[in-house]
Amino acid sequence: MTYVIMHVEDSPLQHESLVDQIKENVDNKNGDNKTLIVHAENGEEAIKKFKEQIYNLLILDLHIPMKIGGDAIEGGGLETERKLINTESYKLNPCKILYLSGDKESLTQATGAVKAGGIIEEDIFDKNISGYKLITARIKNYIDEPESLEQEEIMHEYEKEIKVLLENNGKTIATEFIKCAVVLEKDVELLTGELYQKLYGLTESLINFIAENYFFPTKTLFIDFRDKKYCVYKINRDGDPTEVLNINNYLMYLFKEKKAFDMQEYHLIRTTYLNLNILKHKRYESYDDPQFSINMAKSNYYSILVLLQKIASYDEYEKELGLDDPEDEIPADDEFGGEENEISEEEGDVGKNN
Repeated sequence: MTYVIMHVEDSPLQHESLVDQIKENVDNKNGDNKTLIVHAENGEEAIKKFKEQIYNLLILDLHIPMKIGGDAIEGGGLETERKLINTESYKLNPCKILYLSGDKESLTQATGAVKAGGIIEEDIFDKNISGYKLITARIKNYIDEPESLEQEEIMHEYEKEIKVLLENNGKTIATEFIKCAVVLEKDVELLTGELYQKLYGLTESLINFIAENYFFPTKTLFIDFRDKKYCVYKINRDGDPTEVLNINNYLMYLFKEKKAFDMQEYHLIRTTYLNLNILKHKRYESYDDPQFSINMAKSNYYSILVLLQKIASYDEYEKELGLDDPEDEIPADDEFGGEENEISEEEGDVGKNN
């Protein structure tokens, strides 16, 4: 399949320079073309040509001329983008947009757009050979690994949450989240059984991440519930706490003692964990059952998003309190949950110690 690119650039020389890089580094050496590069010299031409076919990528020079009020002005790249993304053709077939900046004025524009949240900084490239090589490498990655574009979009959408994970040794968790998010938000195919296994692992990892970074349970910590005491760690045959967190009891601790969740969040996360824990032990072929649909997976995925949002809020609150020492625990606060964090009688036996 041909990868169709529009390059919006008023300089024929600059256009040819970028085309040469793409042809040399992306297209096959035997002459088979992977790319089709359409050239537009200004914003009006770009909008017109975008209506004529479907594009995979738009490369936009931020300094191109654009007519505004009848006059052609320089530095019309962002205005071109604004008009283009509001056209019916773009709404029906949106594509990734990368930006080229070749002068101080366009760089100032780009910096302002980044601060306003309209452009990702990593999507801006210098308008020179070095920049063209970088943008060519990005195009090659998009073609060779189609999921990379969806992964980029997820990383941008959940930038705050992913940053918190990366800053706290959670790179593996961040990677697994991105993989699950691509499947469930971008409709990338994955075996249902494998998906549920990933969701279970991710849920457990995020809860352990909270225990390691924000609310630290001790080995001697027991939760009082219905005249019984439940340890937040799993108990061995000798009746001693192990090194493994009892997720179910720890969630109860977060809700009941630390007020880290409100009632709805607690029930959602706990139910998701228990359901996924049951599914973990099933054989993959059993996932063909309609009850294990992609919609059920998306419901479980929503719990993961709640956990990520809570982690981001814990991290922000920790910084506000100035808790720089990794050993400092966030105090209980009604800001995270509710004042009446009581577990109902209908909930059943919440805390099993094994």
